[in-house]
Amino acid sequence: MKRVLLVGAGHAHAWLLASLAKDPVYGARFTVVSPSQRQLYSAMLPGVVAGHYRRTEAEFDVALLAERAYGEFIAGSVTRLDAERRIATLSDGREIAFEIASLNAGSGTEDSVPGSREHALSVKPFERLVERLRVEGDRTLDAGQREAALQAMSRDKKVRHGRVRFVLLDRIGEPALREVRTEDCSRALAAALT
Repeated sequence: MKRVLLVGAGHAHAWLLASLAKDPVYGARFTVVSPSQRQLYSAMLPGVVAGHYRRTEAEFDVALLAERAYGEFIAGSVTRLDAERRIATLSDGREIAFEIASLNAGSGTEDSVPGSREHALSVKPFERLVERLRVEGDRTLDAGQREAALQAMSRDKKVRHGRVRFVLLDRIGEPALREVRTEDCSRALAAALT
């Protein structure tokens, strides 16, 4: 059984988990490590900030996605990845062994610059931004608006013409771009695992 570690719950991993829920890959055990169980969808963040959507309408449940994909969710952050030993170390000291690791944790912002915490508002992590702005929004989406939001999500920068774009490492230091039809994500992963 191959152990597949998904670090972060960015768009690519969310698409992968949704695909695995529909078409499971046997012979692999998936573990998702992300700081929180619920995550804001970045494409809807401007609408949350503007008050068009409630925060809960722009969030997805990472743990539920992992469960539906027959995977495990671990709330935490990977602070070290030892590719040689194939061990990921979490911020609390726990270690997770893996055969394959995929990194989709997104970027962070540096707030150690003097005055940045007091005079700047970091966008990432999104959850902290929304909390600092105390954005709640009281508007609910009707069916047409929800469909429009789903259509916008399908036009995400990592999705082109119904294909999800992944950057994979053939070997350390050798990235390769792969494009997969969204409905074929799990089949492509199964082929990569064999």
